[in-house]
Amino acid sequence: MNLKNFNHETFFVLLCACSEPDKKRCDRIINAAGKINDWTLVYEIAQNQRVLPFLYINIKNILHAQIPGKIFEKFKTAYLDVSARNLYLSSFLLRLIGLFNHNSVNVLPLKGPVIAQDLYGDINLRGFSDLDILVDTVDAVKAWSILLENKFQPELTLDIKQFKKFIKHEDNISFLDPTGKISVELHWELSGFYLSKPLSLRHVEKNLTRIPILNKKIPHLSSENLLIYLCIHGAKHGWEFLEQICCVAELIKNKEINWRIVNETALNWQSKRMLGIGLYLSWKVLDAPVPDSVVFEIKKDKKIPVLSQEVVVLLFENPLDNYHKSITNRFSSFHIRIRDNFSDKLKYFFRLIFSPTYKEWINFPLPAWLSFLHYFLRPYRLMMSKLRSRHA
Repeated sequence: MNLKNFNHETFFVLLCACSEPDKKRCDRIINAAGKINDWTLVYEIAQNQRVLPFLYINIKNILHAQIPGKIFEKFKTAYLDVSARNLYLSSFLLRLIGLFNHNSVNVLPLKGPVIAQDLYGDINLRGFSDLDILVDTVDAVKAWSILLENKFQPELTLDIKQFKKFIKHEDNISFLDPTGKISVELHWELSGFYLSKPLSLRHVEKNLTRIPILNKKIPHLSSENLLIYLCIHGAKHGWEFLEQICCVAELIKNKEINWRIVNETALNWQSKRMLGIGLYLSWKVLDAPVPDSVVFEIKKDKKIPVLSQEVVVLLFENPLDNYHKSITNRFSSFHIRIRDNFSDKLKYFFRLIFSPTYKEWINFPLPAWLSFLHYFLRPYRLMMSKLRSRHA
């Protein structure tokens, strides 16, 4: 995996995609900056790969004088926009947690400001546009009702009987806040039903930690569970953005990790290969300090370097074309091949074909007592969608 084959702009973004680079990395950044031909392209790659805050901070601290003033101001403006949005969303998140706690529903914030604060020590170093919260499966209906009672607007209109059926096959439902400006995703399953076995709040709640957000401590995943979760989430989305690899690399760099617990948990969650790909990418692409013993174990799975190379090619061969990557499609062979064993592959395949999703509820809004028909309507919808795309 030779990253130096990529253009100077992409390589520069890779070097800057980290918090607090050491002296050696700073020297490499300065050297790489001297080879840049197109600073606008650097900006566009950083924006598209969702690492612009890193680029701004490192350019500002290391080589402000070496880039055109207009481009620096463009970075600064975008960074300040991210900061203002993040502060607004973080404040709203605290109010949202308070709303649920007041109604005796425990919630676990996912991604967004909690990852930025935990991994980077600064909520401004990671852009996010919505808020994700996880509740226990048994609290899903109550949490859904609380949001409705407080004038949140669901993306999908369901009655309570329909919603009880819906939560058996989907992992979340999206809402807009009463102003219509903030998107909130209510989750009751941690992996997005991406693993062979459901993963709920109960699987992680005994190992939760607490981190400060705007001077208030809120629950967060332990470092070990967070590492595996980030690798599962990255795999689920085909590692479509460099920022997803950054999260893994920064966690390894900045947190103490019990690798024995990581290994045991990944085995239990049947996500060893997903974990291996995330670790391999962070090690190869961003020089994450993955222990030698862990690298040795990763390399025993000969498919991990191959699958990781596919990710790297699609990420950086054309870094401005993220929305057309083949492996972000959940039906691609990539999502089959990252499974730990044949049984997992088979379960994933049948779940893709037959398990109803929100699209079935949108296209076929059946009453709860007829919702079993979604098992048959899903393959029909998929087939018709495929036929339409061929004739488009």
